[in-house]
Amino acid sequence: ILAKLGDDHLLLGISFAGFEEFLTAIGFPTDYNRSDADVKRNGKLIRGREIGYDLTEYLCAFMQQKGYASFSVLEVMRAAGHSQVAYADALLSHVQSERIQQTIEMLRGSLHVNRFSYHFIDYFTLRQCIDDFEPDRINALIGHLGHT
Repeated sequence: ILAKLGDDHLLLGISFAGFEEFLTAIGFPTDYNRSDADVKRNGKLIRGREIGYDLTEYLCAFMQQKGYASFSVLEVMRAAGHSQVAYADALLSHVQSERIQQTIEMLRGSLHVNRFSYHFIDYFTLRQCIDDFEPDRINALIGHLGHT
């Protein structure tokens, strides 16, 4: 699989606890404000109804501020030895326009229904500040994981 992916960052996943913990640690959504450009694209921000596009913007700004724009969140967390990062055993499939709370609920539900522990979640697994989404690599990853 590494030959198809290029390196192992796309194999990384995060636990439900790690996902929530990281969002809290970086201040999302509490400290997030939608830019004028994003208001034009996504409408006025209503607190509690933040969407995936909001999170990707916030994550990129956060990673740039910390000097990690070339990396994914999970690459940085793994390098720091975070216990809630490991190789993914499933991929969380969603759309960027859905509310983050809905994504969190799907992640929580997968723990109870499927017993998966670590999920590829594009927000954290992909490198948000660079174009890291390549359909062929994602298809290879899905084939490798076997679960979405």
